[in-house]
Amino acid sequence: MYVIAEPEVGSKLRLRIFVEKPAVDKAYQKLYQDLSKRGDVPGFRPGHVPPWRARRHFGAEMCDQSVFGDLVEEGLTKALTYGELQALEPAGFEDEMSATEGQPLQVEATLVVRPEAHIPPFDGIEFEVPDPEPTEEQIDTAIRSLLDAAAEAVAVERQDVQKGDLVDVTLKTKVDGEEGDEEREESFIVGEGRYDPALDEHIVGHSVGQTVEFEVEYPARRSMGDLAGKKVAMAATITGLRERHVPELNDDFAAKAAEVETAAALREKVAQQARRENEEVAEAVLEGSAARWLRQNVRVDVPASFEKEAAEAVPEASGGDLTGARHALSVFFACQQVLEGAGVEVTDDDVKAEYVETGRSAGLDINELAQEALTDDIVSGLRERVMRRKALAIVSRAAARKVVPWTDFLERGDELTEAESVEEKGTEVPTEEPSDA
Repeated sequence: MYVIAEPEVGSKLRLRIFVEKPAVDKAYQKLYQDLSKRGDVPGFRPGHVPPWRARRHFGAEMCDQSVFGDLVEEGLTKALTYGELQALEPAGFEDEMSATEGQPLQVEATLVVRPEAHIPPFDGIEFEVPDPEPTEEQIDTAIRSLLDAAAEAVAVERQDVQKGDLVDVTLKTKVDGEEGDEEREESFIVGEGRYDPALDEHIVGHSVGQTVEFEVEYPARRSMGDLAGKKVAMAATITGLRERHVPELNDDFAAKAAEVETAAALREKVAQQARRENEEVAEAVLEGSAARWLRQNVRVDVPASFEKEAAEAVPEASGGDLTGARHALSVFFACQQVLEGAGVEVTDDDVKAEYVETGRSAGLDINELAQEALTDDIVSGLRERVMRRKALAIVSRAAARKVVPWTDFLERGDELTEAESVEEKGTEVPTEEPSDA
């Protein structure tokens, strides 16, 4: 037996399997011996059924198909083993075929295999990461949140809205001249620059019962969703207001809010918490940068059937189109290859720990989760998540880190998300190495 494998677009192999007559005859002899040992041919003892009787009893078509399947499987195994490949789908045959006793066998088949990811060296890349040291503004914002949580909202007789009031409104919106969803109730702390866009600034100075009409423009940021960069007409009917009594930031407040002795100690405790949160954000940023780098630089000939299946199965992740699915699958196959190259595995303990941590984050009982039996689908999804995180960690650890201030990072982050949005919807991932021409 010998096998010729020719690569085709879409991570396919065109296989030509040739089996000489002696090898075919040997496969038939083995089949007849196995059938003879079964012992269910009337008039014959197990192991003493002649080939012609076994063929007649079990059916010529079954025998031919069985030999064909065994020989093709042997040929496929040879091709995969020699090329160190992994089949992703069953082999496809252009015509319905079978073996013929006494004749050589020649088969053509198409096999979809796991694509090879062409990944450039990543030991010389550089990722921006936000400075984990909290800014004074971050600390001030966190302390203000503590003060807000302790504030009392007190009813007042006055009807005019002043800065710092907690105001209730009924809000209607109109985007591009079309009415939005039904009226909704909202509450704002007005006049303190808390919102973007500044809806609350238009309400200051008006009175309970009034309807204030105004227009705002949402920032062109991806985080704004469908409203990003759009002008929205709003009508806010003021239905009530309360005056907020915010406690002073002093030692007494520090003792009640955080069980520390002084306001200075409270500030230090808040800074420490902000630093931990910033470090977590920084790690997430590095992971995102690594994924973006892989998506932009890896070359993967993704199987077309996988692209379509991914686009249909996870439309929110793929953008619902083949380009988005190709991006996601390219990163997936690249992550697999990164782990294999580093000799890192995803163990069953990794999967279980991921499951427990996911449940813990959702507020579920950890002890109960640890005892649950997981379905194959859940295990597959968790294993893929761990695999991705480990691979991206390998890439990010190899990269140089450029620490940037939070303000610069946020501005840069807006640019990146906008660029990613355009890329995901309209950029093709190359499937071949760039030409030197």
